[in-house]
Amino acid sequence: MNDMWLATAPLWLVGVVFVLLLLAALELGYRFGVFQRHRWPNQEVGGGTVVQSALLALLGLMLAFTYGASVSRFEARKTAVIDEANALTSAFNIAGMLGGEGEALRHVYLNYTNSRLEAHRRYLRDRDMQSVLARSLEAQDRILPAVDAIVANDGTASGPMSGMIVSSMNAVLNVHTLRLAAIRDRLPGAVIWLQLMVAGTALAVAGFNTGLSVRISRWRILAFCIVIAAVMVVILDFDRSADGFIQVSQLSLEEAAASMSSALTTASTTEL
Repeated sequence: MNDMWLATAPLWLVGVVFVLLLLAALELGYRFGVFQRHRWPNQEVGGGTVVQSALLALLGLMLAFTYGASVSRFEARKTAVIDEANALTSAFNIAGMLGGEGEALRHVYLNYTNSRLEAHRRYLRDRDMQSVLARSLEAQDRILPAVDAIVANDGTASGPMSGMIVSSMNAVLNVHTLRLAAIRDRLPGAVIWLQLMVAGTALAVAGFNTGLSVRISRWRILAFCIVIAAVMVVILDFDRSADGFIQVSQLSLEEAAASMSSALTTASTTEL
């Protein structure tokens, strides 16, 4: 199992594997404690409780920081969607200032916005980043020729207006790069495996301590293992932009596309 497995395996399967590994660590510690109980009658000897408490505290600290980092990545993806919707809406409105000459560019921006929504839907369905990226870049390639056609016409767009058109186009292209970077930014798998190791070690020590007294409450330990595994699965879920339970809303882009479509429809009706 490696980082790729953490990124592609179903989350329910990841959770089950984590719970089984933690239970295995506990059981091994317990069995070893039972074996050692005649030689080690007092579990306090050797700092057993101190080590167990320290490991659990370390685990809690790691989970808190990792959870915060995953939430930050999730918020970055949400912000990227909003920024892209704002950039596309601004570019569309600036193109509308040109009158009839800007209509072609407005249609290009609307088609590109729809392509971005379609790209997201394809990514959720196919999980093929390269195919989705190729389709998105194909739609993006239509923007520059449309802008060049307007900027080259000095009688239609010159000076400040030409600069606004180019600037808005650059904003659209730049935010696409930022959004792609936000999607690709994932928590290193080594961090999750380190958390699992610390949790397993803490449970092994706890199992050893209970083994010395030959008393163990398995349902309590099972509940503890499930809670730890659930927290780690949620941390991974925040990093899943294609198949996780926690998804970034595309509502901003959907509203931008609807607004653009409505504006073009109104403009066509007015001309008629």
